[in-house]
Amino acid sequence: VIMFDFDGVIADSLDAFYDVFRRLCGELGYHRVTSKEDILKLLEDNFLVGLLKARFPFYRLPRLRREFGPRMAAANTHVTPYDGICPVVSELAQRHPVYVVTTNTARTAALFLDRHGVRGVRAIIGADRIASKVKKIRRVVRMHPDCTPYYIGDTMGDIREARRARAVPIAVGWGWHSRAKLSEARPE
Repeated sequence: VIMFDFDGVIADSLDAFYDVFRRLCGELGYHRVTSKEDILKLLEDNFLVGLLKARFPFYRLPRLRREFGPRMAAANTHVTPYDGICPVVSELAQRHPVYVVTTNTARTAALFLDRHGVRGVRAIIGADRIASKVKKIRRVVRMHPDCTPYYIGDTMGDIREARRARAVPIAVGWGWHSRAKLSEARPE
Protein backbone atom coordinates (compact mmCIF):
# COMPACT_ATOMS: atom_id res chain seq x y z
CA VAL A 1 0.00 0.00 0.00
CA ILE A 2 1.40 3.38 -1.02
CA MET A 3 0.63 6.57 0.87
CA PHE A 4 1.63 9.93 -0.57
CA ASP A 5 2.02 13.17 1.30
CA PHE A 6 0.30 15.96 -0.63
CA ASP A 7 2.12 19.27 -0.07
CA GLY A 8 5.70 18.99 -1.24
CA VAL A 9 5.30 15.58 -2.90
CA ILE A 10 2.40 16.09 -5.30
CA ALA A 11 1.67 19.82 -4.97
CA ASP A 12 4.47 22.38 -5.30
CA SER A 13 2.87 24.47 -2.58
CA LEU A 14 5.62 25.83 -0.30
CA ASP A 15 5.22 29.43 -1.49
CA ALA A 16 1.43 29.33 -1.04
CA PHE A 17 1.70 27.61 2.34
CA TYR A 18 4.25 30.13 3.56
CA ASP A 19 2.21 33.15 2.42
CA VAL A 20 -1.03 31.88 3.98
CA PHE A 21 0.60 30.71 7.21
CA ARG A 22 2.70 33.85 7.72
CA ARG A 23 -0.28 36.16 7.19
CA LEU A 24 -2.55 34.19 9.49
CA CYS A 25 0.12 33.98 12.19
CA GLY A 26 0.55 37.76 11.97
CA GLU A 27 -3.20 38.24 12.43
CA LEU A 28 -3.00 36.00 15.48
CA GLY A 29 -0.19 38.09 16.96
CA TYR A 30 2.48 35.46 16.38
CA HIS A 31 5.44 36.99 14.56
CA ARG A 32 8.09 34.27 14.77
CA VAL A 33 7.49 32.97 11.23
CA THR A 34 9.35 35.46 9.08
CA SER A 35 10.91 33.21 6.44
CA LYS A 36 10.41 29.94 4.61
CA GLU A 37 13.29 28.58 6.68
CA ASP A 38 11.15 29.16 9.80
CA ILE A 39 8.40 26.99 8.28
CA LEU A 40 10.87 24.29 7.27
CA LYS A 41 12.30 24.21 10.80
CA LEU A 42 8.80 23.51 12.15
CA LEU A 43 8.59 20.51 9.79
CA GLU A 44 11.66 18.72 11.11
CA ASP A 45 9.30 16.64 13.26
CA ASN A 46 5.55 16.83 13.90
CA PHE A 47 4.39 20.26 12.69
CA LEU A 48 2.10 20.94 15.67
CA VAL A 49 4.78 19.95 18.18
CA GLY A 50 7.26 22.18 16.35
CA LEU A 51 4.83 25.06 16.40
CA LEU A 52 4.24 24.73 20.14
CA LYS A 53 7.98 24.42 20.80
CA ALA A 54 8.37 27.68 18.87
CA ARG A 55 6.00 29.24 21.44
CA PHE A 56 2.88 29.49 19.31
CA PRO A 57 0.06 30.29 21.78
CA PHE A 58 -1.84 27.07 22.50
CA TYR A 59 -5.15 28.93 22.91
CA ARG A 60 -4.81 30.24 19.32
CA LEU A 61 -4.61 26.75 17.76
CA PRO A 62 -8.39 26.37 17.23
CA ARG A 63 -8.55 29.63 15.27
CA LEU A 64 -5.41 28.74 13.30
CA ARG A 65 -6.91 25.37 12.38
CA ARG A 66 -10.33 26.86 11.54
CA GLU A 67 -9.00 29.66 9.32
CA PHE A 68 -5.98 28.02 7.70
CA GLY A 69 -7.90 25.35 5.74
CA PRO A 70 -10.17 27.69 3.75
CA ARG A 71 -7.34 30.11 3.03
CA MET A 72 -5.05 27.32 1.86
CA ALA A 73 -7.86 25.91 -0.30
CA ALA A 74 -8.16 29.28 -2.05
CA ALA A 75 -4.39 29.53 -2.49
CA ASN A 76 -4.20 25.99 -3.90
CA THR A 77 -6.15 27.04 -6.99
CA HIS A 78 -2.87 28.64 -8.13
CA VAL A 79 -0.58 25.78 -7.07
CA THR A 80 0.78 23.37 -9.68
CA PRO A 81 1.88 19.75 -9.34
CA TYR A 82 5.51 18.74 -9.54
CA ASP A 83 6.48 17.72 -13.07
CA GLY A 84 5.46 14.15 -13.88
CA ILE A 85 4.01 13.22 -10.47
CA CYS A 86 0.32 13.08 -11.44
CA PRO A 87 0.67 10.30 -14.04
CA VAL A 88 2.90 8.36 -11.65
CA VAL A 89 0.30 8.47 -8.87
CA SER A 90 -2.46 7.44 -11.29
CA GLU A 91 -0.38 4.59 -12.70
CA LEU A 92 0.56 3.28 -9.25
CA ALA A 93 -3.12 3.45 -8.24
CA GLN A 94 -3.96 1.02 -11.07
CA ARG A 95 -1.68 -1.60 -9.51
CA HIS A 96 -1.66 -0.88 -5.76
CA PRO A 97 -3.87 0.65 -3.08
CA VAL A 98 -2.90 4.34 -3.10
CA TYR A 99 -3.86 6.93 -0.49
CA VAL A 100 -3.04 10.56 0.12
CA VAL A 101 -2.27 11.29 3.76
CA THR A 102 -1.91 15.00 4.38
CA THR A 103 -2.00 17.80 6.92
CA ASN A 104 -3.98 19.76 4.34
CA THR A 105 -7.76 19.28 4.11
CA ALA A 106 -9.09 16.30 2.20
CA ARG A 107 -11.28 18.60 0.08
CA THR A 108 -8.35 20.80 -0.95
CA ALA A 109 -6.30 17.78 -1.98
CA ALA A 110 -9.28 16.15 -3.76
CA LEU A 111 -10.01 19.26 -5.83
CA PHE A 112 -6.33 19.56 -6.74
CA LEU A 113 -6.03 15.90 -7.78
CA ASP A 114 -9.21 16.10 -9.82
CA ARG A 115 -8.12 19.33 -11.53
CA HIS A 116 -4.83 17.69 -12.51
CA GLY A 117 -6.30 14.39 -13.69
CA VAL A 118 -5.10 12.09 -10.90
CA ARG A 119 -7.30 9.00 -10.83
CA GLY A 120 -7.57 5.88 -8.69
CA VAL A 121 -6.62 7.23 -5.26
CA ARG A 122 -8.70 5.20 -2.79
CA ALA A 123 -9.03 7.95 -0.19
CA ILE A 124 -7.57 11.22 0.95
CA ILE A 125 -7.14 11.44 4.70
CA GLY A 126 -6.66 15.06 5.67
CA ALA A 127 -6.30 17.11 8.82
CA ASP A 128 -10.03 17.79 8.75
CA ARG A 129 -10.64 14.08 9.47
CA ILE A 130 -7.72 13.06 11.67
CA ALA A 131 -5.14 15.55 12.94
CA SER A 132 -2.26 13.15 13.63
CA LYS A 133 -0.33 11.94 10.58
CA VAL A 134 0.83 8.89 12.56
CA LYS A 135 -2.80 7.94 13.29
CA LYS A 136 -3.75 8.44 9.63
CA ILE A 137 -0.93 6.20 8.44
CA ARG A 138 -1.78 3.56 11.05
CA ARG A 139 -5.40 3.62 9.89
CA VAL A 140 -4.38 2.79 6.32
CA VAL A 141 -1.99 0.10 7.56
CA ARG A 142 -4.85 -1.55 9.52
CA MET A 143 -7.03 -1.56 6.38
CA HIS A 144 -4.33 -3.49 4.48
CA PRO A 145 -2.78 -5.91 7.00
CA ASP A 146 -1.24 -8.13 4.32
CA CYS A 147 0.48 -5.29 2.46
CA THR A 148 3.83 -3.61 3.04
CA PRO A 149 3.02 0.05 3.81
CA TYR A 150 5.11 2.78 2.19
CA TYR A 151 4.78 6.46 3.05
CA ILE A 152 6.26 8.94 0.59
CA GLY A 153 7.10 12.33 2.08
CA ASP A 154 9.28 15.36 1.60
CA THR A 155 10.13 16.54 5.12
CA MET A 156 12.01 15.14 8.06
CA GLY A 157 8.72 15.17 9.96
CA ASP A 158 7.08 12.99 7.30
CA ILE A 159 9.90 10.46 7.50
CA ARG A 160 9.87 10.36 11.29
CA GLU A 161 6.08 10.05 11.49
CA ALA A 162 6.02 7.28 8.87
CA ARG A 163 8.55 5.34 10.91
CA ARG A 164 6.52 5.87 14.13
CA ALA A 165 3.47 4.51 12.30
CA ARG A 166 5.46 1.45 11.16
CA ALA A 167 5.43 2.33 7.48
CA VAL A 168 8.50 2.28 5.25
CA PRO A 169 9.55 5.94 4.94
CA ILE A 170 10.44 7.03 1.41
CA ALA A 171 11.73 10.55 0.67
CA VAL A 172 11.43 12.49 -2.55
CA GLY A 173 14.25 14.74 -3.67
CA TRP A 174 12.06 17.56 -4.98
CA GLY A 175 9.99 18.63 -1.95
CA TRP A 176 10.24 21.14 0.84
CA HIS A 177 13.31 19.77 2.66
CA SER A 178 16.60 19.34 0.86
CA ARG A 179 18.11 15.91 0.24
CA ALA A 180 20.76 16.68 2.86
CA LYS A 181 18.14 17.58 5.46
CA LEU A 182 16.04 14.52 4.61
CA SER A 183 19.04 12.22 4.96
CA GLU A 184 19.23 13.22 8.64
CA ALA A 185 15.91 11.40 9.16
CA ARG A 186 17.26 8.25 7.44
CA PRO A 187 14.52 7.46 4.88
CA GLU A 188 14.66 4.15 3.06
